[in-house]
Amino acid sequence: MQGKVVLVTGGAKRVGAAICRRLHAAGANLMLHYRASAGEARLLQAELNHQRKDSVALIQADLLDLGKLPSLVDQTVQTFGRLDALVNNAATFYQTPIGEIAAEDWENLIGADLRAPLFIAQAAAPALKKTQGSIVNITDIHAERPLKNYVLYSVAKAGLVGLTRSLARELAPEVRVNAVAPGPILWPDDEAFDELSRQRIISHTPLRREGTPEDSRCEFIRTRRWPNEFGPTKPPAMSDPKRLPPKRRAAPCTVAARPVLRAVRDKGRRFHASPARRERARGNRPMNRMRPPRWPGHPPALRA
Repeated sequence: MQGKVVLVTGGAKRVGAAICRRLHAAGANLMLHYRASAGEARLLQAELNHQRKDSVALIQADLLDLGKLPSLVDQTVQTFGRLDALVNNAATFYQTPIGEIAAEDWENLIGADLRAPLFIAQAAAPALKKTQGSIVNITDIHAERPLKNYVLYSVAKAGLVGLTRSLARELAPEVRVNAVAPGPILWPDDEAFDELSRQRIISHTPLRREGTPEDSRCEFIRTRRWPNEFGPTKPPAMSDPKRLPPKRRAAPCTVAARPVLRAVRDKGRRFHASPARRERARGNRPMNRMRPPRWPGHPPALRA
């Protein structure tokens, strides 16, 4: 990440601040976006600039204002001269139970959690294509398992997963687009979850523990691409066994949730698979004991 430039939305505090510290420690220069957390943003900027001078710049913007979204990319390129990665981390989170949803709630949640990442990615696409960059969208486990009383938030995050897949196809092969869905990392500041609710949520996680902001790392930004597997030169001839690429290299466009969805899908297929399908999965040709074997000159009556 040395010399790379990353734009992080909502990077002043919580998970966004942990992402900024992680990327900065890897050598990246940051454009740190914030909306209302000016104090936290300036403190984080001073902390990181103390470690490496002029490596972090700030930009303030309301993501609900579509007219200001292209300025995030323009100011990043103007300040650092390039853009290598975009992290759509900023999000709005509050309860919207059925019967109490208003048009303003739709505008706030869908606008910040789904519409803004789309238009920021659209504005950043030309600059990212020049640098063979990447986009990381911070989604949520509730995109797949909606959280009760958080209808609009769950809908927005599910839409963000779909947006990630669509952008991965639209921007390939120059730009990689991925999604990261953290588990329970930091609880909301409004104390919406009591201790019993928190323990119930944690009990459904494989590690049976609450995560930390440092667990939310955008490692997809650092994944090597095929053109860089062997440096600036062309890939070696595939006939050279000593220079073959690794068998498990990152695809140009991936989605973090895809392996999980594929595992769930395959599990269901195995559970409902017929005996013949199970034999084919093992690499064996299924045998139909109700039909006699065929050979040349077999009577037509027995071929049915």
